[in-house]
Amino acid sequence: MTIENCTISGFDRSGIEVDLSTTGRLYVTDTNITRVTRGVRVNTTSGQAWAALDNVRIENVSGAGVVAANNSFVTIFRSLIAGGDGAASGVLANTATSRANVLASSVGFFYGTAINASAAGAVIRLSDSDILNNVTAIAIAPGAIVESDGKNRVAAFNFNTPPNAAVVPQ
Repeated sequence: MTIENCTISGFDRSGIEVDLSTTGRLYVTDTNITRVTRGVRVNTTSGQAWAALDNVRIENVSGAGVVAANNSFVTIFRSLIAGGDGAASGVLANTATSRANVLASSVGFFYGTAINASAAGAVIRLSDSDILNNVTAIAIAPGAIVESDGKNRVAAFNFNTPPNAAVVPQ
């Protein structure tokens, strides 16, 4: 599925929810998602769910900005994810088969956690991104991984766990 040049607003659920029973792909470009419970959630019970978000603005969410769930591989590039009310997460990888890449993006103003690898086996990779003005900048569950290339900016938070792995420049 491809979503391009759209505005999604005012839903009491996810702005975009991909819940598959097989392999599939989602492409979202130049799109604004605002005033929803979750911005984008990607999940599949079998196969792999791939999602690419480029130049996407997710703002004023009460749940999570982006959720990489079962068997999901999500790449967020040149995007803004900004929270709203509630104890939300900006980017959430919440299963052992969750993968998320946050590249040249900004994640901010979450009363919960900006970058949250909440399950053993979950992986989030950060590169050249801003993680600003959150209650918790980065949270890593035992057995989860948050990798960084060392070029991110993290500031104005109450709690932070530094990344526990490095992305090696090639």
